[in-house]
Amino acid sequence: MFCVYDTEGQIKFMNQKFKDLLDYPEEVLYNMNISGLALERHKKRIRDRIRMQIEAGQERTWEMPIHGRDGSEFVIICRTSPFYQDSKIAGEILLVEDITERKLAEAELRESQRRMADIIESLPDATLVIDKAGRVLYWNREMVELTGFPASSMVGRDNYEYALAFYG
Repeated sequence: MFCVYDTEGQIKFMNQKFKDLLDYPEEVLYNMNISGLALERHKKRIRDRIRMQIEAGQERTWEMPIHGRDGSEFVIICRTSPFYQDSKIAGEILLVEDITERKLAEAELRESQRRMADIIESLPDATLVIDKAGRVLYWNREMVELTGFPASSMVGRDNYEYALAFYG
């Protein structure tokens, strides 16, 4: 997906896939500033970024939450590059990738990991979790009581270093 906007952020062109994602009528899109797609709390930052970055003439990449016509929110990765007209920067080309599903999956994974950590921490038995490479992922408070080694000094260790707490 992509669109093109001028130095003020006014949308000049966008392809059909981007139009489909946003679901705005075409006449609304072409009368909109690119910052108008951002969530309200991000609009000023986006306008300021456009002004500063266009003047610098640099390519850049960032994430931006946007909203469609029905209020649905999307998270997109924006990759911008200036375009020139008569040897002067006339605006930017914005390449867009919808990463909403990936962001939701990452949030679900973080929540699952947090719940797992809470369960392991609350177990009454000394418990450690290691991955296939022998790296310590979890070291609960009962392990701290048993070994005297704090979790902060054990989590992340690999090469079976957790055995040092037991055997020296």
